[in-house]
Amino acid sequence: MSKEKIFMPTVEGIFPNITSARLAMARRTGKVSPVQGGCWFCWEKDDKLVFDSEFDTAVHVKCIRKVLAVEPNHPEANIMKYLLETPKSGG
Repeated sequence: MSKEKIFMPTVEGIFPNITSARLAMARRTGKVSPVQGGCWFCWEKDDKLVFDSEFDTAVHVKCIRKVLAVEPNHPEANIMKYLLETPKSGG
Protein backbone atom coordinates (compact mmCIF):
# COMPACT_ATOMS: atom_id res chain seq x y z
CA MET A 1 0.00 0.00 0.00
CA SER A 2 1.47 3.36 -1.00
CA LYS A 3 1.01 6.46 1.08
CA GLU A 4 -0.09 9.54 -0.80
CA LYS A 5 1.62 12.78 0.01
CA ILE A 6 -0.73 15.53 1.05
CA PHE A 7 0.08 18.93 -0.38
CA MET A 8 0.18 21.55 2.36
CA PRO A 9 0.68 25.04 0.94
CA THR A 10 3.08 27.33 2.74
CA VAL A 11 2.72 31.08 3.11
CA GLU A 12 5.74 31.41 0.85
CA GLY A 13 4.01 29.23 -1.74
CA ILE A 14 0.80 31.23 -1.62
CA PHE A 15 2.57 34.60 -1.50
CA PRO A 16 5.77 34.05 -3.51
CA ASN A 17 6.85 37.69 -3.23
CA ILE A 18 6.81 37.74 0.57
CA THR A 19 10.23 38.01 2.12
CA SER A 20 11.42 35.75 4.89
CA ALA A 21 12.34 38.90 6.83
CA ARG A 22 8.71 40.04 6.78
CA LEU A 23 7.54 36.61 7.90
CA ALA A 24 10.08 36.61 10.74
CA MET A 25 9.02 40.10 11.80
CA ALA A 26 5.36 39.11 11.73
CA ARG A 27 6.00 36.08 13.89
CA ARG A 28 8.11 38.11 16.32
CA THR A 29 5.58 40.94 16.67
CA GLY A 30 2.60 38.62 17.05
CA LYS A 31 0.98 39.62 13.80
CA VAL A 32 -1.11 37.06 11.93
CA SER A 33 -0.78 36.48 8.20
CA PRO A 34 -3.85 36.86 6.00
CA VAL A 35 -3.78 33.09 5.48
CA GLN A 36 -4.36 32.71 9.23
CA GLY A 37 -7.09 35.34 9.47
CA GLY A 38 -5.09 38.56 9.80
CA CYS A 39 -5.78 41.73 7.85
CA TRP A 40 -4.69 41.70 4.22
CA PHE A 41 -2.74 44.92 4.72
CA CYS A 42 -1.52 45.18 8.33
CA TRP A 43 -1.61 41.52 9.47
CA GLU A 44 -3.46 42.44 12.69
CA LYS A 45 -6.32 40.24 13.89
CA ASP A 46 -9.09 41.76 15.98
CA ASP A 47 -12.88 42.15 16.09
CA LYS A 48 -12.89 45.03 13.56
CA LEU A 49 -12.11 42.86 10.55
CA VAL A 50 -14.58 42.56 7.70
CA PHE A 51 -14.52 39.85 5.07
CA ASP A 52 -13.66 40.60 1.47
CA SER A 53 -15.26 38.05 -0.83
CA GLU A 54 -13.14 39.05 -3.84
CA PHE A 55 -9.89 37.92 -2.21
CA ASP A 56 -11.47 35.59 0.38
CA THR A 57 -9.63 37.40 3.14
CA ALA A 58 -10.16 39.56 6.19
CA VAL A 59 -9.37 43.26 6.06
CA HIS A 60 -9.77 46.39 8.18
CA VAL A 61 -11.82 49.13 6.56
CA LYS A 62 -9.37 51.65 8.09
CA CYS A 63 -6.52 49.87 6.29
CA ILE A 64 -8.30 50.17 2.94
CA ARG A 65 -8.73 53.89 3.60
CA LYS A 66 -5.07 54.31 4.61
CA VAL A 67 -3.78 52.49 1.55
CA LEU A 68 -6.03 54.45 -0.82
CA ALA A 69 -4.94 57.74 0.78
CA VAL A 70 -1.29 56.90 0.15
CA GLU A 71 -1.68 55.05 -3.15
CA PRO A 72 -5.00 55.88 -4.89
CA ASN A 73 -4.37 53.37 -7.69
CA HIS A 74 -3.53 50.45 -5.40
CA PRO A 75 -5.03 47.43 -7.23
CA GLU A 76 -6.23 45.37 -4.25
CA ALA A 77 -7.48 48.37 -2.26
CA ASN A 78 -9.47 49.58 -5.26
CA ILE A 79 -11.16 46.22 -5.60
CA MET A 80 -11.92 46.20 -1.85
CA LYS A 81 -13.28 49.77 -2.00
CA TYR A 82 -16.85 48.43 -2.08
CA LEU A 83 -16.40 47.57 1.63
CA LEU A 84 -16.19 51.29 2.43
CA GLU A 85 -19.80 51.67 1.31
CA THR A 86 -21.32 48.79 3.27
CA PRO A 87 -23.56 49.82 6.19
CA LYS A 88 -21.59 48.04 8.95
CA SER A 89 -18.03 48.72 7.94
CA GLY A 90 -16.47 49.78 11.21
CA GLY A 91 -12.91 50.65 12.16
